[in-house]
Amino acid sequence: MGIRIHKVLGYALTDVAEDDPRLAVGRRDFDGDGPDGRPGRLSALTVNDLVEWAEADLDKDGPDRRARLSLLMMRSICRPDTWKGRGAARLADHVHWGWRETTPGVLLFVPPPLAGSWARTNDDIDYYEEMLSPRWEGGSPGDSVRDIPDGIHPFTRRRVDRRTGRVLRFQDDDLCGFHLEWMLGESRAAVLAGNGDAAADFLGEIGFASHREFLDNVAPEVPGDLRMMLRFLGVFRDESTALSLRPVLWTYWA
Repeated sequence: MGIRIHKVLGYALTDVAEDDPRLAVGRRDFDGDGPDGRPGRLSALTVNDLVEWAEADLDKDGPDRRARLSLLMMRSICRPDTWKGRGAARLADHVHWGWRETTPGVLLFVPPPLAGSWARTNDDIDYYEEMLSPRWEGGSPGDSVRDIPDGIHPFTRRRVDRRTGRVLRFQDDDLCGFHLEWMLGESRAAVLAGNGDAAADFLGEIGFASHREFLDNVAPEVPGDLRMMLRFLGVFRDESTALSLRPVLWTYWA
């Protein structure tokens, strides 16, 4: 354990193992200076490379078109001098690995191009905030991964079925966190009042057979920009693994 505090926002897996079969990449692929003195095969790729890749297939219809347009929008809304810096940001800086000495099992991804604003190191305010928190026990700081149930601004608050990525809808409206909390509360109240049919109708309309299935599988939507980055980098052997990512705030010491 180190003495410098690091905080990172992003979308993470927290159960990654050595030689994890879900991954088609390793940490060394992103290293700017590998153990053999050569850079990793993905280390030089930039946000601009990602945007140009997205632009090349923009004429194709499909579920990813909206995400590709979003990536292009990043470039179009920036002044040229601003984009020069943002576009040159390395995609490797948007990928954060846990390791034995900090938080084993964590693999966190930051949507492009937010590496500079969603991660910070050795901040004085962060240090004292942790020192004053219950996590600081006996003078020993601890690592933590805290879920962000409503997702991370400015990305969508829509909810999906994490098994398929299906966006949850009710009466033709996308459902976000506060909708689901209210509606699930209403369905529970119906059960308590002896009107199980009303609860079943609600759950059935959004595609679940029980409250337990609902609670186990509903998650904030993973941003399309991030899913495009993961595909471009070839991070997962099966792209559906990205649906398992969850929004978190990761604090560690190194």
